[in-house]
Amino acid sequence: MLFLFFQTTSVVVVVIETLAPLIFALAWLGLSKLVIQFYDGRTLPPRNRPEKN
Repeated sequence: MLFLFFQTTSVVVVVIETLAPLIFALAWLGLSKLVIQFYDGRTLPPRNRPEKN
């Protein structure tokens, strides 16, 4: 019975060690795009603001 627990645990560890670098890589790419957006400025116009009289 203990063998089944360790076998399942090792599978979970492998899945986590496989997915974690992928998640970190995607986060890194997303942050680099955000930095470029701050550096270059947004290409979208600002939101519509009510005019002040």
